[in-house]
Amino acid sequence: MVTSTVAASAADPASLFFSKAQELCFFQHVTEFTRVRQHQAPFVLNYVFIDEENLIDSITYEPPLAKSDHVVLTWNLLTAVQDIKSTQRKYNYHKGNFSEMNISLQSVNWDDRWMGKTVNEMWTDFTQILKEQVDLHVPLKTEGRKRATRLSKQTQKMIRERSKAWQKYRQNSSGRNFAEYKRIRNEVNRSIRREEHLERKRILKGIKGNPKRFYGFMRHRQSVKDNVIALKKETGELTETDQETADLLPTYFQQVYTIEDTTSIPQVVQTVFGWKDTNLKFDTDTVPGSGEAAEIEDREITGPRQYSSTFVERMRIGCSKAIVDDLPAVI
Repeated sequence: MVTSTVAASAADPASLFFSKAQELCFFQHVTEFTRVRQHQAPFVLNYVFIDEENLIDSITYEPPLAKSDHVVLTWNLLTAVQDIKSTQRKYNYHKGNFSEMNISLQSVNWDDRWMGKTVNEMWTDFTQILKEQVDLHVPLKTEGRKRATRLSKQTQKMIRERSKAWQKYRQNSSGRNFAEYKRIRNEVNRSIRREEHLERKRILKGIKGNPKRFYGFMRHRQSVKDNVIALKKETGELTETDQETADLLPTYFQQVYTIEDTTSIPQVVQTVFGWKDTNLKFDTDTVPGSGEAAEIEDREITGPRQYSSTFVERMRIGCSKAIVDDLPAVI
């Protein structure tokens, strides 16, 4: 591993070269010396720059050719990878029969069903009922082709004019027809680049309100996409489903945590509040949004666990009795 550093002024060609590589977000993969000669200090003369990190897995440093003192670099460049389809069940909540689900939940006698149960048991039972209703009334998503970015009508019209100009040039290969085709072609290229630039600006401006769109755009730009296919269990076997992989991920994350000293934890001073839990009141009048609430945008509400925000919003009628009246009664 190359560990030595060299200082240079800001106007030095080496500094300018380094700054340009940083500005373009290039990844440099050479990590060892590439020129080695006896009685001389080894150093790096060759670099391999890539605009994506995962296009090169590793670089092999082969012996020099003939009497050369330059190391031969070999590597494998990934140009395409096979898409791995997930086995996870994905529900299309936009096509779910929410009226039937609300009617089914309203017919449940929550008082009798939850008699003598703890809060955790009630919540587990409630989420299980929701899962059963989803399986019955919400269809699964089907894998389809992603729609390409739609161009404006003006750009589409220019593309049709470009095609006509090309056909005209093919019928009569004159310099005038070719010049006309080039003019329209350049206008089309400028228009497409301008619209792509505006689309990128809209995605960047809306990252706070719609981060999913931003990360989807960034992932689409990658040639080689990272996939968590399988993890190794303690037994040495690999996980087979997405659920097993997700359950095992916290164990891997624990390895980077620092073990804190629990022998010198400060004592918490008892605080006396001027109210009691028994004074709290939960009903459809005091809880905002539990009754006839206004429409809420899909990304502004978070649902429990795997349930989408659309599902929670459209199921508020059927769930209000269980969430607002029965669950808080035992908290």
